[in-house]
Amino acid sequence: MNYKPYLILLICIALFGRAQSQDHEAYKWQFNLKSGLFVPVTSAQVFFVQVNVDFPSRATPIFDLSYYFSKHIAAELIVSASKHKVGFGLPIGLIDLGDVWLYPLNVHLQYHLNLGRLDPYIGAGVNWTHFSLTALGDSIEKAVFDPVFGFGTQLGLNYYLNDRWSLNFDIKKLFLSTNVGITDTSLLSETLSIGLKIDPWLFGIGLGFHF
Repeated sequence: MNYKPYLILLICIALFGRAQSQDHEAYKWQFNLKSGLFVPVTSAQVFFVQVNVDFPSRATPIFDLSYYFSKHIAAELIVSASKHKVGFGLPIGLIDLGDVWLYPLNVHLQYHLNLGRLDPYIGAGVNWTHFSLTALGDSIEKAVFDPVFGFGTQLGLNYYLNDRWSLNFDIKKLFLSTNVGITDTSLLSETLSIGLKIDPWLFGIGLGFHF
């Protein structure tokens, strides 16, 4: 396990943890840099028949940029990227699809309680996800993931260290469904279309800077 990101986070907490909370409401923008975990909750089907999916969880960086319209209402842009080795188990055999990058882009509207140092919030909005295959399985001639529009919700907390810096914790739930077109020369002579639900949880922890 790579402990370096957590060590960096602890050092940052030590540097800023003694600072007194000031008037962070004077700043309209907030940028968060977080270490995250992308946890898919998958299902797949071919012609209404459920098939097995291998789509493991992965660590991911998360970048958030928020604009505060007031002390309670904000809009947030969320960007992340994660790499997964994907496979499918069909009645006719196993498909090792290869390595797939996901690039989710989210825009959420948030409501903040703003309780001094503690700022719990909820949010919801829309998602657009692009897929990129960087390494195909040995028998895969061609594979295409359709880009997808979906929805997302979130629950989070800002803990203000001072007027500029904060700790940010949040959980997001994304609702993503796409179609995967696969040509596997070892199993099929024609392209197979698989309906795939990913519906991931996205957990994040990191530092925020207000400006």
